[in-house]
Amino acid sequence: MISFLLVMTFTFSSIAAAGNKPELTAPEGGIINGCYQKVNGQLRIVGGSGVCRPDEFAISWNQAGSAPSARMGLSGITWKGAWSNSTAYAINDGVSYQGSSYIALENNTNLDPEANPTAWGLLAQKGDVGPQGPEGAAGATGPQGVAGSAGPQGMEGPQGIAGPVGPQGPAGADGLAGPEGPAGSAGVVSTSTFSGSIGIISAYATQFVFVGPTVNVMTSDTQRITGSAQAPLGILPNFSPACTGASTSPSCFAFFGYDLCYRTAGSAGVLTNFAGPAHSIGEVGAVSGRVSFTTAATVTPGAGTWEVGYCVLNSGINRLTNNDIVSGWVMVTN
Repeated sequence: MISFLLVMTFTFSSIAAAGNKPELTAPEGGIINGCYQKVNGQLRIVGGSGVCRPDEFAISWNQAGSAPSARMGLSGITWKGAWSNSTAYAINDGVSYQGSSYIALENNTNLDPEANPTAWGLLAQKGDVGPQGPEGAAGATGPQGVAGSAGPQGMEGPQGIAGPVGPQGPAGADGLAGPEGPAGSAGVVSTSTFSGSIGIISAYATQFVFVGPTVNVMTSDTQRITGSAQAPLGILPNFSPACTGASTSPSCFAFFGYDLCYRTAGSAGVLTNFAGPAHSIGEVGAVSGRVSFTTAATVTPGAGTWEVGYCVLNSGINRLTNNDIVSGWVMVTN
């Protein structure tokens, strides 16, 4: 603790007239002892050698009077609390200011006690800062605050190492069945064959004629007839000197078209060849003997029952007289 000795002049009188306050007789030697509160600046008078509390400064001062028996009243200092620049202070008013206490030496208003020593006398000066006390126990955790706004997205980090393959999960439920697709093609509907001998094929023809046996097949609007056949054809040798060696006389050769043909079954109508104008052309000579001619073709004739077979268009001057067996097949497909 720090004690201060202030020499001040007081006129001791009775303090009872100002509110029946108890009278205080100045102690022997004229020394007045007091305790100044460090926090709020309050000052209390203690009798004799009273001990101040830990939160107080001990202060003392002497009194001067006409006789040792003069009486001193507590009304010598009027405590006003913390100094205010708007309060009018009178002589002997006491205030606290920035940790120290002051007494008014003259009437004043808005005079800073620290900067105006003629208007204010120092009663007790602010003490030095004491050592830091021990750290207190940690308080209870406060409630969680409101989440702040999201910060900007950071830069993309490097790709991590691939982890191990996890175990296979259970099989999922079967999915819904999709709609049924359109029915596929039935493929081959029927297959037929034909085979037999070929008679003499007349010359100067203007239409195709069947040569050898034929076969009947039935088709719908969209079904197709596909077939293949072969026929050995020729003319008999002519021993005339005109048809020997390298002779090119027309009388020594036969030229003809050949194909597969169809017509309505049971009719005597004109044949329609499968390939149309693109049918094959054959040629045989008097000295070449019999030659085999093969054809393969396909057609969609429409709905009906059809007579189908190997056919020849012999528009030349020589008949085909050296012929053999025709054989072939046709099938109906979707």
